[in-house]
Amino acid sequence: MKCPNCGAETNAAVCEYCGTQINNPQGCCKRCGSPNLSFRRENQGEINGKKSKQIVRRTVGVCNDCGYTWFEEDTPPKKRKTWLWVLGWIFIFPLPLTILMVKNKKLKLWAKILIIAAAWGLYLLIVLTGNRESAAVDTGKQGDKSIAIEADQSKTDIKELSFSNDDTVTVKVGQKYTGYNYLSVTTNSRKTLNIEDIVWCSTNPDVAIISFSKKGLNNLLYFEIEGISGGEAEVYAKSWDGRVESEHIKVIVPNPIGIETIVLTPEKTELCLNEKTKTVLEIFPNNAEDKTVSWISSDESVAVVDDKGMVFAIGEGTATITAKSKNNVAASFEITVDGNKRLMNLRIQRVRQDDYNIGDEWSYLHEINGEKTVSSYALSQGDKLLIHVKYTESDDNPDIGEASTTYIVKEEDIKNGFTISLEVYVRENGGKNSGKNAHFIVKYIFAPASR
Repeated sequence: MKCPNCGAETNAAVCEYCGTQINNPQGCCKRCGSPNLSFRRENQGEINGKKSKQIVRRTVGVCNDCGYTWFEEDTPPKKRKTWLWVLGWIFIFPLPLTILMVKNKKLKLWAKILIIAAAWGLYLLIVLTGNRESAAVDTGKQGDKSIAIEADQSKTDIKELSFSNDDTVTVKVGQKYTGYNYLSVTTNSRKTLNIEDIVWCSTNPDVAIISFSKKGLNNLLYFEIEGISGGEAEVYAKSWDGRVESEHIKVIVPNPIGIETIVLTPEKTELCLNEKTKTVLEIFPNNAEDKTVSWISSDESVAVVDDKGMVFAIGEGTATITAKSKNNVAASFEITVDGNKRLMNLRIQRVRQDDYNIGDEWSYLHEINGEKTVSSYALSQGDKLLIHVKYTESDDNPDIGEASTTYIVKEEDIKNGFTISLEVYVRENGGKNSGKNAHFIVKYIFAPASR
């Protein structure tokens, strides 16, 4: 660059000849910020990464301090004056040579014709080449604008976008509308349509959105419309460059019918350890669209609740069980857990020890504290259990065997479980096995209940 004061050529920020401060028109190094730059011009055969028939010149910048190199804007060359070049060839090369060949008496006629024809053929070839180069230069005379147009044409040139049906669509919150509607895309060229060439839009994406679903034949694009929240919106499609836009489809998303009241009815509100209880859930109004509720326990060290409202007692204390809807309607109840009692599941195991063939059919009676046994018991330390067993052979003269025992529940039994065993003998009172006994070992197995 030239110093504005003395005109000296310099690459420094301060002229080394007159000391004038120079504002570098090319700026500073993009890496280190140094103004000590050098520039050169070079010809390129590409524009924006694409091959071009024209030769484009560009500026290459080099930082003399850090060595960083970059390229400045591309610019097309000036238009050549092809007519001067062609005129020069007409008067300098083919015509004088033709005259010389005609006047030459030493060469034979066929040699003269051959040389003249070769000269004129070469001339015509050069002229045609020059015209093609001139045409290439003319296409680039608008500079960067023509380059930008070429870059734009690298994408599909969209002519028209049209929905097969633009009637109003109603879709619920959280649901999607698909139907058989599609977007028809018409292009000006035969280039393959890319999905990225179409932009899907909504005037209110908080209410409804439209998105691509699948591609059909003949540039038909299927789509889906999703309801986000209650309200109205318009959805449409446009080309990647925004020049072409489809008609708009009106979308109505009704406000959902929400839950107004929740009623909870637990089977029990007082539990022992490991006991569980169901909760009956009622939601009003009955036509509420989303009846999903979340279940919460205020203290999971006392009781936990699953997603169906089943409450399970964990430890002693009181906990509040709450059911809450998505629109923040809630209902609650309290559960009290007695830590001195634990629910124990009962399993009865019966094993016959004798090898006598006594009795074909039997009836069995198992009792605890005078009542038939059930599947579970709430027990605490010190509870007295009266166990009674009665086995009866079912025939015309039935044989009966009974056994009883009393058991006091201990502290470790509540934690770990326990087993009560009895032996039952049934004496045969007739027949070939008369006097022999059927021997049974009966076990009452108590184990802490699980979830």
